Amino acid sequence: FKAFIEDAFLPYVRVKHQSRPNTVKFYEYRCATLVVHPSFAEARLSAIDPTLILQFVNTRLSAKRKSRGDGKVGLGTVNHELTVLKVALRYARYELKVIQDIPRIQLIKGQQGRTFIVSGELEKAYFEAAQYPLKHAAILMCDLGLRPAEVVSLSKSHISEASIFVATSKSAAGIRTLPQTVRSQRTLAELADLWPDSPWLFPGLSRGSHYAASALSTLHTNLRDAKEWPAEFVLYSFRHTFGTRLAESGAKPYAIMKLMGHTKIET
Repeated sequence: FKAFIEDAFLPYVRVKHQSRPNTVKFYEYRCATLVVHPSFAEARLSAIDPTLILQFVNTRLSAKRKSRGDGKVGLGTVNHELTVLKVALRYARYELKVIQDIPRIQLIKGQQGRTFIVSGELEKAYFEAAQYPLKHAAILMCDLGLRPAEVVSLSKSHISEASIFVATSKSAAGIRTLPQTVRSQRTLAELADLWPDSPWLFPGLSRGSHYAASALSTLHTNLRDAKEWPAEFVLYSFRHTFGTRLAESGAKPYAIMKLMGHTKIET
């Protein structure tokens, strides 16, 4: 199993998703957990069965997080790992044909989606405490519904007074034009003044690169923990707040889907 993941599956993922580096990182991160787990590490690929999978699930659900306190690994994390395991075994069965059958893998029920919404009071306190680049990025997420990776990859060439064009996203649906707010206009003007010689609104340390979304999330986590705000308050909460406020203002589901860059109306 370990050899298959490292020598066959991950190279396949890197080629298939070469235009989506965040997707590749997702698979790499989840696979790193799968291949070191005692249930799978030394197992033959054909020996992965419901018993081993159940052992994996039970062990993971009782494990402690490596970061953000002493909480347990969440259902969402384990379900992500099970999904990657399912994709890997399907690749082995239907593409490479190196196994004859695959076990049924069911995701764990009871997973809670992210439902934390930023209140007006928390929003005010956050923007008073946050500094560049976190403050500017969070404002754009809250006002425009951008994902963290979309924020940091904003190019000056895609900004106009009335709108912004999201040229880099996780899917084709994410490529969209968004109307600006007064606050987003002011924020983007500040960013342009900060970095007059860079094509990026959030330039990175290396010349020609932009800031990393993961670094932005780390800044948020550090600020949140220092202020003792709820653990459910993730950077992504600003994007969900945007969508919730749209709905509360009377926007139709289809309009929300388009503005948030979702592929399916169900989302």
